[in-house]
Amino acid sequence: MTTRPEIDLFLMLSCSGNDDPSSRSTHTEILVPQTLRKFLPLLALCAIYLTLSAAKVILTQSSPYYSPTDETNLHFTENAIQYRYAKLIGEGIGIPDVDTRVQHPEGIRVGRELTIALERVSGSIFRTLTFIGYDTPFHVYSVYFIAFFSSLAVFPLYLAASRLWGGWPTGLLITVFYSVMPPAWLRTVTSFSREDFTLTFLFAGMVCFGLSQLKDRERWLPWVAGITLSIAAGSWHITNFVLVILFLYAAAIYLLYPDERQTVFDAFWPIVLSLFLAGLFSDLLRNKLFVTSTTMLFGYGIILAHVMGERYTLSRPLRLGVILAVPIVIHVALSSLIAENYRAYSHAFDVIYYKLRFALVKPEDPTLMTYDARGMWSSSFRSPTPGGVWTMFSTLLIVSGGAAVLGVKDLVHRKLSAAERFFLYAFFAFGFGYIFFDRIQVFFLFFAALLTGRWLMFPGRKMAAVVGLCAFIGYEIYNDTRFLITIHRTPELPALVDWVRGNTEENDVVLAAFHISPSILTYTNRPIVQHPKFESHVIRHKTERFLEGLFSSEEAFYKLAREWEADWYVYQASMALDTSTESPRYVSGRTVVPRESALFAFHFAVEDLKHFHLVHQSSYYRIFKIGAPPAAKPEITYQPVFDLSLFTTRSDVMPDDAQIEKVRHEIGNPTVRAQLAEALSNQGRYQEAAAEYERLVAKRQRDPALRVLAANTLEKSGRTREAYRHYLRALTTDPKLSVQRIDTDNPAVFRDGARYLLESGNVSAGKVWLERAVALDAEDVEAATNLGILYANERETIRARQMFERVVSTGTDYPTVYLQLGLLDQTEGKHESAVRMMGRYLELAPAAPNRRAVRNAIQKSRDLLGG
Repeated sequence: MTTRPEIDLFLMLSCSGNDDPSSRSTHTEILVPQTLRKFLPLLALCAIYLTLSAAKVILTQSSPYYSPTDETNLHFTENAIQYRYAKLIGEGIGIPDVDTRVQHPEGIRVGRELTIALERVSGSIFRTLTFIGYDTPFHVYSVYFIAFFSSLAVFPLYLAASRLWGGWPTGLLITVFYSVMPPAWLRTVTSFSREDFTLTFLFAGMVCFGLSQLKDRERWLPWVAGITLSIAAGSWHITNFVLVILFLYAAAIYLLYPDERQTVFDAFWPIVLSLFLAGLFSDLLRNKLFVTSTTMLFGYGIILAHVMGERYTLSRPLRLGVILAVPIVIHVALSSLIAENYRAYSHAFDVIYYKLRFALVKPEDPTLMTYDARGMWSSSFRSPTPGGVWTMFSTLLIVSGGAAVLGVKDLVHRKLSAAERFFLYAFFAFGFGYIFFDRIQVFFLFFAALLTGRWLMFPGRKMAAVVGLCAFIGYEIYNDTRFLITIHRTPELPALVDWVRGNTEENDVVLAAFHISPSILTYTNRPIVQHPKFESHVIRHKTERFLEGLFSSEEAFYKLAREWEADWYVYQASMALDTSTESPRYVSGRTVVPRESALFAFHFAVEDLKHFHLVHQSSYYRIFKIGAPPAAKPEITYQPVFDLSLFTTRSDVMPDDAQIEKVRHEIGNPTVRAQLAEALSNQGRYQEAAAEYERLVAKRQRDPALRVLAANTLEKSGRTREAYRHYLRALTTDPKLSVQRIDTDNPAVFRDGARYLLESGNVSAGKVWLERAVALDAEDVEAATNLGILYANERETIRARQMFERVVSTGTDYPTVYLQLGLLDQTEGKHESAVRMMGRYLELAPAAPNRRAVRNAIQKSRDLLGG
C-alpha cells in the first residue's frame, strides 16, 4: 500500500545537461511547469506554516497578559524562568554558572542541572538581530520566536504524510488538519516553553526513524533521527520518555520479526551512537549521567544482542536475554551512579507507578503515595477528562480512531508496511500516554493527524475521503468555541508583582510558593527561594521542606526562612483553603491544618505571629516582613477570606472542609458580601465594613443606596473626604435621596448637596438639606444665607431675618447677607436700614455684577426717605 511521493520536498532541483539545439525550445517549455510543480507544494506548506505561526502570535497578543510596551506577567511559572535566561543572553549579560537568584541561597548550576537550549538559541538569535538594527523589545520578540519555532513541526509531519499516503496533496491536507486542532496552538499562547522548542526535533527524529523502515529507505534518515533526538535530549527532559517508547518498539520488532532485524539495527544504532556522543559532550546530559540511564542501557542491550546474535547465531530467547542482561549488569556495577540518574526522574516514575496502582484515580489518603508523586500528579500531569479529550480532538478523534482500526486490521492480516506499523504503534503508545498525562496531547495530536491519511489510500473512495477530511477541517476552523479556551493563572498576580517591585529592595529575598516565585524573580529581579524546575531533585526536596515548615510551628518555619535568608514571605489564600487533592495539604501528606501551625496563623491568626509581620494583603495574597517589624504601621485593607469568624464560631480549630467550601462559594456573592459589610458595621468594625462596601460600589456604581451605606461607613471610620464624594455621587444618581439616610455630621455634605438640588430646580429638597447644614454648623454663612433667601421667597420673613442676622452676628462680613437684609428691609419699609445694608454690600463687593441694580434700589429708598 505504500507508494513513493510524486515530489520529494527534500530533494534538490536539477536540470538536464542536453546540448542538442533542436531540443532546447521544447526543454524550456517543459522545464517551467515542472519547476513550478516542484515548488508549489513547498510554497503551500510554507503558507500553512506562516498561517499557523501568525495565529499563535495573534492569540497571544489578544490575551490580557500581553502588552507591547510592558513585559510584566506575559510568561508564567517555569516559562518565566526560561524567558529570563533567554533575555539575559539576548541582552549580552549571559547566564551565571551558579544562579543564586533563582534558588537562594545555595544557587543552582544552570548549565549542568537545567535544559537551556531554548534559552541559548532564542537569546543568541535576538542578540544577533540587535547587531543589524532590530530594536523590538525582547518580550515581543519572544512571542514571535516561540510561535514560529514551534510551528516548524508541520515540516516533519508533511514529510511523513507525503511519503506514506501518496504524495504532496495528502501531505498538505494532513498538515492543515493538524494545524486547526487546539493542541497545535493552545499551549503556545503566552508561553515560552521547552516543549514548543523541542517538539519539532522529537517529531523529526520519530518520523525519520519510521521512514527508515521503508523498503527504499535512504541512509541519511537514521542519522537525522539520531541528531534531532540528541538535540531534543539536551533541550527537554521529557525526551527520555519518548526514547523509551522508541526503544521498546525497536526491541519488540527486532525480536518478533526476524526478517527485519537488520533493517531495525541499521536504523537504530546511529540513533544510539548519536545519543551516546551527546551524553558525553553535553554538560547537562553528562551531569545527569545520561549515558548510564536505563533507556540508554536498554539501547546498548539491543545493539549487543544483534552483534552477538549475528556472530554466534543466537536464538530469539538468547537475544532477549542479552537485551535484558546489559542494563541489569551495568545497573549493578554502577549502582551509585544509576541512583543519581534515577533521582533526576524519580518524580515522573513515581507518578506513573501510582497512576497504574490506583487506576488513574488519586487516593483520598495522601500518605499512600510518595511526596514526589503527590506533587507531580497535578496540572498537565493529570489524566484528561472525556469532555477535555473531545474539546481538544473533536472530529480528529473519530477520523484517526477509524484509521487506527483499519491499521490494526491490516496488521493482523500482515498487510501493513513496516513504516506504517511504526506510526500506528506511536499512535497507540502516545494515546495511552495521553490517558496518563494530559501533557502528552501534543504527541498524540501529531500521530493522530498523520494516521488520518490512511483514509486516502482507497483508490475508489479517495475523492470521498478528501471531501470528508475537508469538511472536518472546515468544521474545526469554524468551531470558534475553541478560541474561548483561556489560560488560567494565579489571581491578582500583577498587583503582587507591582507591590514587591515598589516596596522591597533589589537584593531582598522573597519566599513564596514555587509557582508564583518565577514571576517575582523575572519581573522584579528579587531573589527567590524555590522554583518549579523539578527535574532538579534538590528543589523537590526544598519544596517538601517548605510545606513541612508551614504545617509546623511558626518558630520552625521562621528557622527555615532564616536558613534561606528570606526577607519577605508571600502567603496565598489557597494554601489553607484549598481542599482538593492538589492542595498543599494533600501534597504534604496532611489531612488537616493544625491550630498551632504556622499555616493557620498566616491565614487566620496573624495576631499570634512573632517573627512575621503583615504589611500588605489583598483578597488572595498576604505579604509578611520577616524578622524585625516595619518602621511604620502599615494600613491593612480588610479581606473576608482571612476572617475566621465567617467560617466558624470557634477560634481554636481549623474550619472543616464543608464549611470552607461553603464560605468560598458564598464569598463572591454580592448579597452575601453586603450582609457581611452590614454585620461588620454593626460590630463597629467600620474600616473592614467600608472596604467591603467600596468593593460592592465598584461593581454597582449606579446604586445610590449602596453608595450611602459605603459613605456612612467611611464617615464612621474617619475617612470623611472619601465619604463626602460618595454622598454627592449618591445624590446625583438619585435626587430624591432622603436626607435622613445620610449619617454624617459633615455640614459640607448637606450644603453642597443643597447647591446641586437648587441648581437642578428641586427647591423643596434643597431647603431640607440646607436646614440640616445650618443645624450642624451655625457659622456656615453660605448655607444660612441661602436658607434665608428660600424663606424670604416663601414669605417667611421672620425666619428669613433670623437667618440673615445670624450670619451678620458671626462677624464674617459675608457680602450677600447685607444685600438680602437690605432688600428685606426695603420690602418692610425700613428704608434707612435698607440704604445702610445695601451700601455695606457695595463696600464689600464693589465689583459685583449687580452693582447698578443695587445702586438703583438704594436710590429708591433714599427717594422714599426724602418724601
